[in-house]
Amino acid sequence: ISPSETDIEVARVMAGEAPIEWLHAKPTDALASLGEFDLVATYPPWGLPNQTLTIKEGKETVEVRDSGTHTLVLESARHLTKDGVGLFLLPSGFFFHQGKALVRNMLTKFGLYVNAVIALPAGTFSPYTGIPANIVVISRTKTTDLFVGQLTPGTDHKALLNNLNKRKAGGPVELGRLVR
Repeated sequence: ISPSETDIEVARVMAGEAPIEWLHAKPTDALASLGEFDLVATYPPWGLPNQTLTIKEGKETVEVRDSGTHTLVLESARHLTKDGVGLFLLPSGFFFHQGKALVRNMLTKFGLYVNAVIALPAGTFSPYTGIPANIVVISRTKTTDLFVGQLTPGTDHKALLNNLNKRKAGGPVELGRLVR
């Protein structure tokens, strides 16, 4: 889903024959009409202004107030199947902003959990931004610990991904650790 026709054209070329349906729309408009997915992978636009979402969950009405970037994460993650996984590319602010009604504090109300965070170094997306980023893994599976890792030049990326997949510590943070 992208509001940019150019992005959609590039995505179609890059995807080749992969069975992916690309939607030219604003994510907030398109998400409401979609079903469930085994995989949600997104790089929501960063720096969107704060907004308040009012979501009916069962018999409860939940109000979430956070940046538009983070509310898109919640709206996207709510489309995960029982065993689905969401991969979200987010700035570190996702973890450091304060407030009770923030997306990260409200995920559990929607049966969603942060399972892993892989830190990416500042400059990874240069020249577009020098801000450090994180790959945040969200699913409907509750874990007792959080897998954290860090991609750095010279890191054995395959070992890190293997440790993530097996949810086992790999020694140095570059190879992953489990934290409560």
